[in-house]
Amino acid sequence: MARQMFAGFVLVAFVNFLMGCSSTSVEKIPPQGAQGSTETIADLVLVDGTMIKCRPRSMKFYPSRPGIRGKLVTNQVVFVPLESLRQCRISPPKSIAVSDIDTAHIVEVVLGSYLLVSFQEPGARFDRQTAKIAGKTVDGHAVSYKPELLKSIRSKRPDTISMSDLELHQEQPVYEVVNANNLVVTFDSAGGYLEQNRAMFSGTDEWGKILEIPADSVLYVEVTKSDPAKAVLITLGVVVGIAAIVLLIALASKQSCPFVYSFDGQHFVFDAEPLGGAISPGLARTDISRLDHVQPVDGEYRLLVRNEVPETQHIDKMNLLVVDHPPNASVYPDLEGKFHGFRNIYGATAATDEKGMSLMKFLHASDNISWQTHLPSASKVTNDPVRHTLTITLPKQAGTKKAWLITNIGTSTWGSNMIRKTVEYRGNSAEAWLKSLTPGSQSFVQMAQYIEKEELYQLKAWVKEGESWNQESVISGQGPFISEDRVYPIDVSNVVGDSLVLRFNPPKGFWTFDYIGVSYEEPLTVPAVTVGPMRAQDQHENSILDSLKNADGRDYVMPEVGDWASVSFLVPGQVDGTARSVYLETSGYYELHLPKDKPDQLARLYSMALHPGEIVKIAMEEFRSWQSELQAGQNQFQAE
Repeated sequence: MARQMFAGFVLVAFVNFLMGCSSTSVEKIPPQGAQGSTETIADLVLVDGTMIKCRPRSMKFYPSRPGIRGKLVTNQVVFVPLESLRQCRISPPKSIAVSDIDTAHIVEVVLGSYLLVSFQEPGARFDRQTAKIAGKTVDGHAVSYKPELLKSIRSKRPDTISMSDLELHQEQPVYEVVNANNLVVTFDSAGGYLEQNRAMFSGTDEWGKILEIPADSVLYVEVTKSDPAKAVLITLGVVVGIAAIVLLIALASKQSCPFVYSFDGQHFVFDAEPLGGAISPGLARTDISRLDHVQPVDGEYRLLVRNEVPETQHIDKMNLLVVDHPPNASVYPDLEGKFHGFRNIYGATAATDEKGMSLMKFLHASDNISWQTHLPSASKVTNDPVRHTLTITLPKQAGTKKAWLITNIGTSTWGSNMIRKTVEYRGNSAEAWLKSLTPGSQSFVQMAQYIEKEELYQLKAWVKEGESWNQESVISGQGPFISEDRVYPIDVSNVVGDSLVLRFNPPKGFWTFDYIGVSYEEPLTVPAVTVGPMRAQDQHENSILDSLKNADGRDYVMPEVGDWASVSFLVPGQVDGTARSVYLETSGYYELHLPKDKPDQLARLYSMALHPGEIVKIAMEEFRSWQSELQAGQNQFQAE
């Protein structure tokens, strides 16, 4: 059955590829999420903040497999899967010096690219006339190499062991391995050893370097996704072509918000994710999202808005906010939708978590490399604190009383997933409860108090003032796939010394941190030009312009996964000598499609309400369950 389902997905993808339709998004998922597909990983972000950009379609996830683990001479620890090897060598390889090659029969050499070249008997010889090692390879090709460009020159091949014998004698050290492509990995003098059952990412980086990365060292995976399961999309004469690949598992962990794609002149690129958490009419709001990819085409800005998950999405208004500002100023909106320009922004000088691990690789720039909870590790431990403690130090200017925090802090993918989960715990009463969430109602107030207490989607920012800590702001979550830069004013009049020290206590699994900076200058007044839509059509070519012009309750509704609309805006003239930033203003909400047959879990809800931090323990339990389901599905697929 699993194979039939997979074949069906491939058939749909192929048919729609021929039809020429796609839009592109980059999405963050937990490392185990890559288990559902082996050809869609764009980047890996490691637990220390290192980003590894992968060669397209090269990186694959393997739930578990045996391999050789050891250290290279550079002291780097590597893991090489057994299935990728054609030879294991159990005697240390011996390279001969260039001064001794005149009379040597050379049986193999290792090139600078780590490619092993083996020669026919009696081996290669050094040619004085050309100053090269020349010979015929085992497959009959004549080759020659300059000795100084080789990593190793050998007159004897190392001893080998078969894979089956190695599994019987796991104590046997392996000093060198050769893979199916004749690439060599040479371990240090201690050798490598066979190791079983380690989940790995295997592939090549953007430069072609072979990588084997343990899954437990990966914080999250970025995947490039296109959805081929829709009709031919033609927007104002532009056919959107295939630009990426399919990832089903990514959307399985996303549970909120419409996706907005910007046309960059060639493709529609995932660019905004407004209205996260607005799960009922009473929670409807207006969001401002920066559009990094939109480009003017024929005097228009073009957007595609699409329902990607099982929800009914209501959009009441969509406008562009076009901000022309001095080129040497950076512009950020606050929570009220006002824009502020800053010429001088100072980044963090130190940042650590509760274990003393540096977070500087994550926080030095708003670059989409985000710190977040390492869920595979956190979900295994049941007696640890349910919150992190992040301490971030920034410069403090003498005599200043007011500062402006610039942050990129958002809701994690799993935090977004828990919105749906906690609503589902209400069973058949979920829809009635959602309808009761009107501003000022008892259920609305109780929900707001709970979110504030647990800091699930509102995060308190504490400032160190002498020996005490004072709460100075509350950060609003966004995302989970795209988190926005926001500016927050804070009082620093009681801060002592030349450092501004901040503290955050995010509940585990609910938050991401990409950037924190500070400015002490009075921000520039930066007006925004509001541009309403000039044309808007749904997928059936019906005009929806009246629904999007004003926040008047006449919503454009997308009830099904795959519903979409194209929206175009006239490009306003730009002020001479300015840089331009374009933002999307979106008003609306969405309704979750909830199962009708699930029993309520009132005991769990009561436990969450009565015990601080219980929601985090439940979130970790849900993650463990999700991992088990993934593994069970993978095992079934392999069995069939």
